[in-house]
Amino acid sequence: MTALYRIKFADALTDANRDEFTLDDVDLEVRLGAAGSMTGRIPIARDDMQTGARIANIRGSGASAVYVTRNGTPFWGGLLWTKTPSSDETGKPSVALSAGTFESYLDHVQLQTDLAALTGADQLDIARSFIDHMQADPSADMGITYDPTAESLVLRDRVQYTAASRVSYLKMLSDLAQLDSGFEFAIQILTDPTTGSRTRMLRLGYPMLSSGYTHRLSKPGAILSYSFPEDGPRAATHLVAQGNGASSSLHVNAAALADGYPRLDATTSYGSITDTAVLNAHAAADLALAAPPVAVPALRVRLEATDLTAQSLGDSIRITIRDENFPAGIDATYRLVGMTIKPPQRGRPETCDLILN
Repeated sequence: MTALYRIKFADALTDANRDEFTLDDVDLEVRLGAAGSMTGRIPIARDDMQTGARIANIRGSGASAVYVTRNGTPFWGGLLWTKTPSSDETGKPSVALSAGTFESYLDHVQLQTDLAALTGADQLDIARSFIDHMQADPSADMGITYDPTAESLVLRDRVQYTAASRVSYLKMLSDLAQLDSGFEFAIQILTDPTTGSRTRMLRLGYPMLSSGYTHRLSKPGAILSYSFPEDGPRAATHLVAQGNGASSSLHVNAAALADGYPRLDATTSYGSITDTAVLNAHAAADLALAAPPVAVPALRVRLEATDLTAQSLGDSIRITIRDENFPAGIDATYRLVGMTIKPPQRGRPETCDLILN
């Protein structure tokens, strides 16, 4: 069956439903700990002034929530940022859309009042405090909820953030999550199967987000194509994290050096941080991510041949491949941290590019 994609619009602040349309040429992206994206096009038949008027009533610039369904099942949610009415050389009209997941909103809202320091707080409490601080302003209240009981038992001091720094809420949340022994987060849309009511939920996971489920993919099978690049320029054995007038100590990957890798230097930047202990935690985490060899597979799969959904972020992906590159076969497990979905179009199968680590 060919998957059918539709787009629903709602008021960004109240989530009141506004309208719904067929969606063509859509690309959907979701990621852990970062804003995903959506691009697509609403087709308009020639002389269909009524549909054109309906689309004209949909507001961009973050004022409209966007929900994309696949075969009637909610698959993607976020905010509409750009709407582009256009007509091609033949006079065929359409409206191109560009949207971002709700994480993109956190990147568009900057601190306007000081955020006092906290001492000895669970890092997930600190993460929730950022959302509370943002949504205390009614005009920035996106109705993002969370589980107040989730904890990591990792205690941290929240540094003071001043309004003058104009730091975004996504930046504060991301910097906290990326510390050594940090956590993962994603804002996902949960839909009640009976009432259809939606919840914009900030999911926090320590040390990681996962349902505990393992998806199995193989070639031959659901895997259409793959690559296993070794990203040498990202590798590092020596790393320093720099902040605002402060730096971490030099962190060294002794195991990699003992294994024969040469000295590879890297510096990471956290411009708003002045606390040396926080910078050292960032440096430890960054060095672990840069441990050579940095090799992460990229997979393209037939989506309909898998059980993957946008809610699968954080799950394990077990891949088995046996071909000319791997004559003895490969059986390895990675984590799903991002997906880009491309619906079927003009003979092209519905595909999904997986971002793994």
